[in-house]
Amino acid sequence: MRHFGRGKRHFILLLSFSPFPYAKHQSRLNQKIRTPMGLEIRYERSFLLDLKRLEKASLKEVQAFVFEDFFKINQLQDLSEFRQLGSSGILYRFTIGKCLISLEIMGRIVKFLRVLPKPEL
Repeated sequence: MRHFGRGKRHFILLLSFSPFPYAKHQSRLNQKIRTPMGLEIRYERSFLLDLKRLEKASLKEVQAFVFEDFFKINQLQDLSEFRQLGSSGILYRFTIGKCLISLEIMGRIVKFLRVLPKPEL
């Protein structure tokens, strides 16, 4: 698997997950994904593993946003509770339902890093 590019490894990993509707997202994951804003979207392996571990209700909500609705937003600042993490300037987080999602933004590349259930207070 080393000879494949980074995106291909993520694509192969995604196909091994049972909660994903494969045919719906297969064509998007096989190519570089761009939003109307011109951003390139990538998915970290840890994000895909976290997604697999979510409860069914949260999984459907997060999956619908990440693979469909995210491509329709105009500004990242419009995301719910969008905040910068630390002082690095590249790490951010936002919420979808009961989940926290972390992003790495470097120029025109947006990488989904983790998706975790919100801690109960």
